[in-house]
Parts: sequence; structure tokens; C-alpha cells
Amino acid sequence: MEKKFIYEIPVIVPIRSIPHSQWGFGVQIDPYVAFSAREKIVQPDFVERFQKEGREIVKAYGVKGMVSQNPYSFIENSALISGVSVPGDAADLSLDEYCRENFQGDGWREIREIGKTQSIAPFGYSPHNVDTKDQAFCLLALWLNWANAIKYVDSF
Repeated sequence: MEKKFIYEIPVIVPIRSIPHSQWGFGVQIDPYVAFSAREKIVQPDFVERFQKEGREIVKAYGVKGMVSQNPYSFIENSALISGVSVPGDAADLSLDEYCRENFQGDGWREIREIGKTQSIAPFGYSPHNVDTKDQAFCLLALWLNWANAIKYVDSF
């Protein structure tokens, strides 16, 4: 049986071609997984659990700056994140603009009408202002913490 992966992270290296980032990586996620996470409405305790875990991850990686901020940004009370952030000069890994437009507000209502059986084109996250490898690896740890939980989106 062929194993299906829900995400792909091609590489983490110094990237000169990404504006406002020296270190970073992109993530492509299976659009159907993203759709399922967006459909799942979560309770405040779910969000708080992630924020607490996220603050602990940031602290463990020793990224300099305020650790009290919430590292996860969830879309409209759903299990889907619009991004993760770490201390620094607005260092984050955020949904690509196309995805943000289609998974929030009116765009989301239109996507839901089409249904998840239709093709939802690439769904990805891109880095912004990632200046150090510590920030990059911390963003990766935060994102993987979320990705490993949403594999089981139907169970929460």
C-alpha cells in the first residue's frame, strides 16, 4: 500500500531569493487536510493548549525576544492555522496570500459551496523575516506540533 503524506517541506537553508528572509522554508500541505481542518470548529481550550505548547517550544529553542506572545494564529475558530510566529522582527511562517483569501470570509464560503471533492490548488505556507536558523527551526517545531495534531482532526 502506498503511503500518502499530508505535507512536504523541501529544504531549510539560507535562502536569498525569498524577500525579507535569510533563513526559511516553505511548506506544502494536502489541500484536503487543510479543508478538513478549516471545517473543524474548535473550542477555546483547544486553542489555549496550542498556545501554551507553542510558548514552551519557543522558550525551549531559546529564540531571543518576548515569549509571552501566542505563536499560533487560528482562522476563525477553526483548527486551521493562518501561521506561526516567533520572537524577532515579525518572523513567521504564514499562509500564502491565495490560501488566505480562499480560507477566510467570503472566499471560504465559496470554497465550501464547491466542496472538498473539487480540486483545491496548492495550499502552502511561506516564511517572512526569518533571520536566524534558531527562528527557522523553532518555526518548524511549532508547525510540526500543529501538523502532527491535525492529522487526527476528526478526533477533536
